[in-house]
Amino acid sequence: MRTTTLVVVCGSFLAFILFWIQKEFTTTPNMTKTVVPVAEQKDLELKTNSHSAHETALKNIIKPSSTSKTGMKPPKLVIILAQTRSGSSFLGEIFNQHNDVEYFYEPLYPFGECPRTESRDLIDYFYSVLQYDFKATRDIYKKAFSISQRIDNQCRATGVCFSACDKCAAFIYRDAHLCRPTQTNGCQVEDFLNGVSEHAKIVKLLAFKTCYLCDPKWIEPILKNPAYDVKIVHLVRDPRAIIKSKISHAHTPATIDINEVRKMTTTTCQHVETMTKYVDANLAHDENRYFRIRHEDFSLDTIAWTKKIYDFVGLQMTTQIQNWIISATSAKNPKNLSDKNKFGTKRNSAEVVVSWRKLLLFEQIEVVQDNCQYYMMSSNYRAFKDDITVRNLDEPSF
Repeated sequence: MRTTTLVVVCGSFLAFILFWIQKEFTTTPNMTKTVVPVAEQKDLELKTNSHSAHETALKNIIKPSSTSKTGMKPPKLVIILAQTRSGSSFLGEIFNQHNDVEYFYEPLYPFGECPRTESRDLIDYFYSVLQYDFKATRDIYKKAFSISQRIDNQCRATGVCFSACDKCAAFIYRDAHLCRPTQTNGCQVEDFLNGVSEHAKIVKLLAFKTCYLCDPKWIEPILKNPAYDVKIVHLVRDPRAIIKSKISHAHTPATIDINEVRKMTTTTCQHVETMTKYVDANLAHDENRYFRIRHEDFSLDTIAWTKKIYDFVGLQMTTQIQNWIISATSAKNPKNLSDKNKFGTKRNSAEVVVSWRKLLLFEQIEVVQDNCQYYMMSSNYRAFKDDITVRNLDEPSF
């Protein structure tokens, strides 16, 4: 009896052991389990959800559509990407002077540099424009200014930045014959913006000139959306010329401290290289949507390059514009005009191209060349190794 009981007990115990082993192997095949601390799990979930939400938001802001909410096809939009002191105002004038263009000068100014506001605000601005809804831009600008803290230049008041200056939006008074909302006897802002929206429907294209978009990735949903006809005209300029122009604002090359030049150069080169690397990787292969123009080429043969740009965007050269170009680039313009009017749009073109080679110290040139290597290589600018070669204007720099 005792023997039988012992056998039953042992058998039951052995069966329990076998059952436990089988269960453990079945539920944990690898026999090991990585335990992630709760805090790390929450952090990982937060990052994953935040990234997914951001990507989803960007994708959902602009949904592919062949028509705007007005029932019309969205307007063709040309974005002139540039860097400050790169000659962008001059290039912008070939759009501003054209009667078939609604041209906007620095419409992204309220967002700050590089930009400080969320990408959603930028996308919302472009979305409003592509829907012919300029009335919506005022509220977007108000939010942007509250974040960037920039000085308001009529953007918030009228919904169109720099609308009072001749080089900024000539269509307002020349073609659309809109009144000035800022005058005491002018029209209401709502009527003004309605007029801008209606005029946008009859021109061939809208053109934005901006130096305040250092990373085109922020507007990627616009650029990569096949429902929108968006073209990029990318203006590049020799960074040594850009730095020379920036120095001239408050100094001369002979008096500015080299550390200040380094600081200025680092910021400038980071901006232009971020922009250039993005377009090289994402846009440069698409000849229908991307056109790169060097300031030097444009300055030395403005009429020929204007025709090329017009062909790219779908505009016709006119006698009026040819005459303006001849006047604006004439050698009769004083050589120091750019010093008298740093934001003007008339230049002695040949002088502008070589000016930096005469004025910058070689130590300053080396700083720029060291910091802007990718940008210079991508746009085929030549780096100099000695001061003598720099001063020899028979030696090409591009």
